[in-house]
Amino acid sequence: MNIFELSLSGSLGGLELHMAKLSRWLIQNNEHCLVCVRPSTPLAKYFNAEAIPVVLASVKFKIFPILAAWRLAKLVDQKKIDCLHIHCKKDLPLAVLVKKFSRQKLMLVHSRHMDLPHNKHDAYHRFLYGNIDKLIVVTKKLRDQVLERLPIDKNKIFHCYLGVASPTYDSHTCDLFRKSLQLLKDDFVVGIVGTIQPAKGQDVVIEACRILTNQNINIKVLVVGHTINASYLEKLKSMIVDFGLTQNIYFTGFNADPQSIMSCLDVLVLATKEETFGLVLIEAMMMGTTVIGTNSGGVPEIIEHEKTGLLVEPLDANDLADAIKCLKNDFAFSQDLANNGMIKAKREFSEDIQFERLRNIIFSS
Repeated sequence: MNIFELSLSGSLGGLELHMAKLSRWLIQNNEHCLVCVRPSTPLAKYFNAEAIPVVLASVKFKIFPILAAWRLAKLVDQKKIDCLHIHCKKDLPLAVLVKKFSRQKLMLVHSRHMDLPHNKHDAYHRFLYGNIDKLIVVTKKLRDQVLERLPIDKNKIFHCYLGVASPTYDSHTCDLFRKSLQLLKDDFVVGIVGTIQPAKGQDVVIEACRILTNQNINIKVLVVGHTINASYLEKLKSMIVDFGLTQNIYFTGFNADPQSIMSCLDVLVLATKEETFGLVLIEAMMMGTTVIGTNSGGVPEIIEHEKTGLLVEPLDANDLADAIKCLKNDFAFSQDLANNGMIKAKREFSEDIQFERLRNIIFSS
């Protein structure tokens, strides 16, 4: 089967990286994979750095990008593409038109990574989703949302988790990182990894740190990620000063390979109000790091409470503080969670396992 991987996103987040890694995996596993991205985007630069050839397409996102669709349909016919696979919902109108314009018997597959906040049963969305042959969702909860909120036949919906590659880092990497931050060997280090914006909940972690400090429990917090919301960053810095936590909390900035430092943490926290999946948790679990996540979204499909990690209530700094204190005070319990988490991550969330499953879904008749 000839597959066309399409993402015209201008970002390079988890969704785009998943598309890029899948494309590379397909090529490495001898599949005929054509990749299409927008020029001069971070995703295009990523593929260039990986030496993976791409087709460049410039599209302004309109309701019906007819000209761009016609051009891509000609390419689909020329390359005898069997399957067009998209990841971003903004690419759906374009993909549907490509399918309509193409002379190929083209299968349209859409991987859905994000929550659905609203019902979409109007005529426009009935047209779009009526042309999808397979919709792949990344969690079981998202599958339930799709069944409720999208006009698509349940037999076209498939579930496949995201996966993470097996780590290849050594302890020396971790030692150098901790030394660069002047962290002591006995420091209990909590990390939150993600873009700095209100949705990620860095303020909840800072508030939990304040609660613990007031109980004479000393922890260090690493905030890893680049800033999306500058005013929110200033709010966080003001909180840190007001709470007297300038010696406890470190902003490390963007890290191109955050998984490489996760084994340096005693605990990794995901503090979002609701996360569709929570790939960062799996990355940490793969590294043997204990995880805490919010009891919402797709996170409970990753963390089994008190077996592979701890679940806390969303936006509840007191609950988060209690969970961190529990892990700090009970090293054996924390290690059991970390070990169980690593076993589960490797068994259920391996990148190779999930990509193989995804390929089987796409290629099955």
